[in-house]
Formats: sequence, C-alpha cells, structure tokens
Amino acid sequence: MTIPIIDIGPWTNFSGNSEADRQAVAEQVGQACRDVGFFGITQTHADPQVLAQAWEASRQFFDLPMETKLKFKSENDQEYPYGYENSEVLSVGKETDVNGTDGTDDSSKPSPPTPDLKETYAIGPYNPHSGMPSRRLIPDNPPDFEKCLSSYYEAMESMALTLLRIIAVALKLEDESFFESRMDHHFSALRILNYFPVKLSQMKPGQLRASPHTDYGCIILKSGGPGLQVKKDVETDEWVDVPHLPN
Repeated sequence: MTIPIIDIGPWTNFSGNSEADRQAVAEQVGQACRDVGFFGITQTHADPQVLAQAWEASRQFFDLPMETKLKFKSENDQEYPYGYENSEVLSVGKETDVNGTDGTDDSSKPSPPTPDLKETYAIGPYNPHSGMPSRRLIPDNPPDFEKCLSSYYEAMESMALTLLRIIAVALKLEDESFFESRMDHHFSALRILNYFPVKLSQMKPGQLRASPHTDYGCIILKSGGPGLQVKKDVETDEWVDVPHLPN
C-alpha cells in the first residue's frame, strides 16, 4: 500500500486552473478514499504564519511544569471532553470497536494497558449551535494560546470544507457545496500533541507513543512531524509510514 500525495492547488488557487484540473484532483481524492482511506495534500495555501504561531504556542504550553498543565485537565470527560490529558490509551477504543466491549467493570477482563507516551490538549468548536460545551480550561500562559489555536482551528475548518467540496465532486453530486449546510454546526475538535523525550528503558512492554486506533468523524486533518503509520485492513499487520510533508 502506498499513501498518495495529492496537489489540491486547483481548488485552493483559482488562478490559471481549469475545471478539468479541479476534476482531476477530485478523481485522485476519490480513488485515494476508495483504495486507501488516507492521503497527503500539498498546495493547501494555508497561512504558514498561522501554523507557526499555533506550533510555538503549543510548544510553550507543553513546556510548562506538570502541576500547571494539570490545572487544565477536565474532571469529567463526559461533561467536558477537552483540555489537558496525559493518560490516554487510544487502543482501548479500538478494542471496543473490534471486540464489542462496553467498558463496564468486569474482573474477567484483562487489566487496561499502560498509557500512551504523550500528552495532549484539545479545544472544541466555538459555535454555540454545535451542541458541545463552551470553551473553558483555557491556559493564560502563553498569553496568546487561545488566539493561536483558534486561528489554526478556523484555518483547518476552512480546509475541511474545501476537501468536502472535492469529495462531493468525486461522488458526482450535482452541488459541490452539498456538505456545507450539513457541517454548519459541526463539533470538530482540535488536538495538539506532545511526544516528549523518553528512553527505551523507561517504556513498559507493549507501551507506545500512540497505540493503534481508528479515528472518528468525517475528515481527520493531521499536520506535524513524521512518525505516523496507517494500515487499511484489520486482518493484516502491514503498517505503512505516512510521508512527512513539511509545512
């Protein structure tokens, strides 16, 4: 399996691009969705300053002392599923998908795996019509933390709508804006992650940075460094490196 890299410039830079160019991109995206379910994109025309500022604000936050970061951890994930987290085990959700376990207490079940070796922080939508709780547990250090993450959230929200227009054309829908009215009160989350330095001797058997999982939602947009792997089928053990695309 190969992860396709698709230039979506005809959809983000309208100068000099024809309808045939846009259609060609849609066909590539449709093929990638059918064959792989994952693809890289270039020529997004996202503001590099927005990305850089979000990256720097994230770094400054994760560099804070642990006792400070824990002040922004939700006490009830069902009530407020955002904020700081440092004990996530992504594979628990995957076990639920595969085995149908419901998370109830059962002494016959094996003990839960050790936490993934990372820390995260998440914000939800600002739109009150999303049905999600309003944003809180927002750090005041660094001072521009919320502004930087909100700007990045909005940029990725716009990018997701562009991809949905491309997918609408790939699906041969009559209206390329078909999905927009169905996404006007979405509850997408932005999660920033920090993979802090660890030594092999510190890791417990089976412990990973981010354990195997299936993401939820319509579109997952991921930026950052290398290291991500994907596989198409549950039945196979073929993990494929996702190419790292700077910026």
